[in-house]
Amino acid sequence: MKRVGFITNSQFPHLTDSDSLTIAPLKNRGIDVEPIIWSSPPPTLNQFDAIIMRSAWDYHTNIEKFHSFLHLIKQSNIPMYNPLDIMLWNSNKSYLQDLSKRGVSIVPTIVITSYDDAIFSHIKQWKEIINKTTHDLTVGVLG
Repeated sequence: MKRVGFITNSQFPHLTDSDSLTIAPLKNRGIDVEPIIWSSPPPTLNQFDAIIMRSAWDYHTNIEKFHSFLHLIKQSNIPMYNPLDIMLWNSNKSYLQDLSKRGVSIVPTIVITSYDDAIFSHIKQWKEIINKTTHDLTVGVLG
């Protein structure tokens, strides 16, 4: 039987409800699913035939550890069905500006690298904010 690791976070060590919906159909196809909590000591990766990024929603709490985890997967040469280079690029929220430069329509976005009163005065005028945080602070503005 083949084994697939679903990357999750410590809040969902047994996978999310939506992840769990895939277990029976995959088992019927000869594939076992096993959770991999990205922030825990990683299991021996060579036990998996493939890895799928699912619910590592807390990666921003320790971005360096998350990047190390992704590089560990990359070094293992196990197929990952979320391109690792895209995962690394996406983990730095300035990717929104990269998309905009390529002509993709995004919500108005600014990157805040330091805090000052002028920025906060400007932000207070916005009706709705999406805050995406990593080692820089990117704020998307709606409305």
